[in-house]
Amino acid sequence: MAGGFLTKRILLTREDATGAIQSNPVCIEFLSESFDYKQDQSSEEINLLGAGGDASPMAFGTSSYSGSIGLVASTDNMPIILTHILGDRVTTADATVEIWEASTAYIVGDTVNTVTDTNHSLTCVTAGTSDATEPTLAVNPNDDRNARIADATVTWVAMPKLVTDTYERKQQMPSFTVEYEMEDASGTPFFKRFSNVYMNTMPMGMTGGTIALKVSGDFVGAVASDSEEADWSTPLSGIAGAQIVPNFKDFYSYEDCTVKVDTVDLCEVESINIDVSRNVTVDDAINGCKIINVGTASVKGSLNRVFTIADYNNFKAHTDFKTEFVFAKANGCAMTVTYPFVKPKLADPAQTIDKQAYLSTEISAYGTATTQSVSATVTYPSLVDDAGTLIGAY
Repeated sequence: MAGGFLTKRILLTREDATGAIQSNPVCIEFLSESFDYKQDQSSEEINLLGAGGDASPMAFGTSSYSGSIGLVASTDNMPIILTHILGDRVTTADATVEIWEASTAYIVGDTVNTVTDTNHSLTCVTAGTSDATEPTLAVNPNDDRNARIADATVTWVAMPKLVTDTYERKQQMPSFTVEYEMEDASGTPFFKRFSNVYMNTMPMGMTGGTIALKVSGDFVGAVASDSEEADWSTPLSGIAGAQIVPNFKDFYSYEDCTVKVDTVDLCEVESINIDVSRNVTVDDAINGCKIINVGTASVKGSLNRVFTIADYNNFKAHTDFKTEFVFAKANGCAMTVTYPFVKPKLADPAQTIDKQAYLSTEISAYGTATTQSVSATVTYPSLVDDAGTLIGAY
């Protein structure tokens, strides 16, 4: 008897403007701590007179498609998450215009693009002077990703060519298809696909005990299918021209992050969190169709910090402040999520017998005619498929 089914992988691909899977789809192996996105069918209990008091079968109606996916922020998945919560990127460009040069002094943090293969970026982690010839790197830039590269007295970290995208909240965001594959011990596969999926919420928060940044989100969608259906054609990976992009466990952690308020590093703050919600809802329509509504964005959260008179007065006056979550890794990847106008609610100090007084307040971010309520800048490795072909930005 075959063993039970286990999740083999999850693939995600961006849909076109009509909600269809694109030609030659780029399918990204999506890593998550949990996957609780499900199809749930409505039902109604039917009780009938004249049936001799016996039970009747249930009646079944439309299905809904929603749930949460447990995500950890990483250098690979943040561009995907930001695209599907804020909207298409505003700008994209190479992370640096600098190229590697021979016999040149470099300092820690310098990033250059390679000249010979043009598929790598190198970020300096040990200062020194480069060699007369460029280091030899792998043909597939994923093969030496995060590798330490010796170059005379310089030490580099190699990555697939780094790109920088900027984002800000847009009225609409693209939908995507997500498909999971399960397999039993005998290799029998099972596929379930959800289409016209929208990301509904993205939390951004840090506490004093944070280790990895969790950005688990709520998702809603409109369509589901599985490999047991008669009209099932092929999994995403089997579509002609599909490019499969591996996802790496390159997480952002506590040591990579600084939280700033009005450009100053926060201190004596126990926790801060700001959640972006797109208020996406799905209405049932006739003939099994769905109507997806993208609502007005809301950006709100909470702040818990040691009591000071200055903060008390600022909260009482609802004085705006700018909040930034700034991430940077030694391999050149980075991310800044900015909330330019954050307004606090009045809060009295919390007094307990076991600690000093704290101020715990609700906060909300908002935008103006010229500045959106949330924006982001992300530097990340270009997408590279499993054959080593550089695809570029998400």
